[in-house]
Amino acid sequence: MNRRLLLVALILSLIALPMLAACSSSKPAATATPTATPTPTASPDPAAIAQSFLEAIASGNYTSAEAMEDPIMASAAPAAALAQIAQGLVAQYGAYQSLGAPTLAAPPPQATVTIPATFAFAVLDLNVAVSPEGKVVGLHVGSVAYTATSTPADYVNPDSFTESNVTVGSAPWALPGTLTMPKGTGPFPAVVLIAGSGPNDRDETIGPNKPLRDLAWGLASQGIAVLRYDKRTLVYGSQMAQMSNITVKE
Repeated sequence: MNRRLLLVALILSLIALPMLAACSSSKPAATATPTATPTPTASPDPAAIAQSFLEAIASGNYTSAEAMEDPIMASAAPAAALAQIAQGLVAQYGAYQSLGAPTLAAPPPQATVTIPATFAFAVLDLNVAVSPEGKVVGLHVGSVAYTATSTPADYVNPDSFTESNVTVGSAPWALPGTLTMPKGTGPFPAVVLIAGSGPNDRDETIGPNKPLRDLAWGLASQGIAVLRYDKRTLVYGSQMAQMSNITVKE
């Protein structure tokens, strides 16, 4: 009896082996799923963003310019404020003419792009800060180069005086200045002209106007020597920005 059972079991096992082999061969072989390579995201172009931002302002499309700002910037400089900024620049520097090529003044991630803007009386370096996300986060005016010259007033006699470059003060705060001297033997009375608040030059240039130069020329035409000079905040602006607790004496 046991031998019969053993024989039956052996036969069943021989039958089952081909069936299992067939089943295993019909099942598709497992394959490794390839890992998809993520498509790299293009980084924002700060220069293009800054250019588009200023072009929108220049064309009067202040709403579009505001849409390019991040939430904090948009809160501080919404469309209405951008319009006021544009109008203020025109009032101070004359009619807007064109934008120049952008220059990357500070690299990403917090990029600063400088773009020259030409107005009737001056060329302004407009600095636009762009975040890593491609949003405008800052706008301020950098250097200003005045292009217009004004005709001397009627009270000025250019043949009655001479001008020479001088240095006022000493290192580390030496300042360039101009000494306007009447012609003649002298001695002459003299005045020192000091510009008002802000980083003014020796002429206190505002747009096409140079009031301290006009005063110097007018006084020198009347026999009075005049000294005027660039302010420390103009010549050494970056150094002074790093100072803390600046007193009147300093």
